[in-house]
Amino acid sequence: METWVEPFLAAGVGLLYGVLGALLILRYRISPRSHEKAKKRFFQDLDTRWELAFIKNIEDIISLRHAISKTEKSISLDSTEIADLLDEYLLQMTSAKIEEVDKEKFSFFEQLVDQQRIEEPFSVLPDREQRFAIALRRSIENNNRDDALQQLNELVDSMGVRLSTVETELRKNRIWTRVGAYLGGAAIIITIILLVF
Repeated sequence: METWVEPFLAAGVGLLYGVLGALLILRYRISPRSHEKAKKRFFQDLDTRWELAFIKNIEDIISLRHAISKTEKSISLDSTEIADLLDEYLLQMTSAKIEEVDKEKFSFFEQLVDQQRIEEPFSVLPDREQRFAIALRRSIENNNRDDALQQLNELVDSMGVRLSTVETELRKNRIWTRVGAYLGGAAIIITIILLVF
């Protein structure tokens, strides 16, 4: 039951989302310049924390990235994969002079990158499913068939539950999207009428 009003409502809602997107970009300064600034600070703080022996594992680096992303208001730094950041850090470390590179430091960060690359295929999964997938991979690597089948069943069950939850949410959101479009369109029409009269 599409009427002539729905395309205008959809356009109005689209315009509203565009304005909100522009406001978010301005608020969080999503730009290459702010990303580079935040990345430079991340590398400097990483050096400082390494010298103070505060970096013990990947979680320390992830929390540093998150903290700098918040203080620099750079969403793009927080969304950058940690392995990519560390790759760039290693490249920066070796670009000065090879003789001056701290071998222990380089080896530590290189191992972290390798570890992240191994686990990276599962990084798109939610935490619970990610743990099942990593455990499944380890079971397969250790030729433990029974454990691998158990991990696979748990992963499938967890994904099935999540899929049904997402489908339920989608059904709810479709209803609210249409209601929001009608209300947004009505607000635009009322605003136009008030401005004209």
